[in-house]
Amino acid sequence: MSLEPARTATVSSSGSVSQDAVLYVALDIGCIECGEPSAVIGLFVTKGEALKAIEAPRAAQKANWQGQHSFEVHAHPARVPQ
Repeated sequence: MSLEPARTATVSSSGSVSQDAVLYVALDIGCIECGEPSAVIGLFVTKGEALKAIEAPRAAQKANWQGQHSFEVHAHPARVPQ
């Protein structure tokens, strides 16, 4: 698995943001069978940071076994209203 960094957002002096920026969203997807909730763990500028952020929650869930959670990282374009 490649851990390539997100492309950097460029902000001009007028406040406009380049369209090639990417954020990585780290998610804890809860258990639909037992009603465990889902949660956003955080937003990160690199995939590596997002993957690192899900390590501790994944370990805690495994140790305590509270439902069948899925820990995922998704890349999304970063858009700032202009």
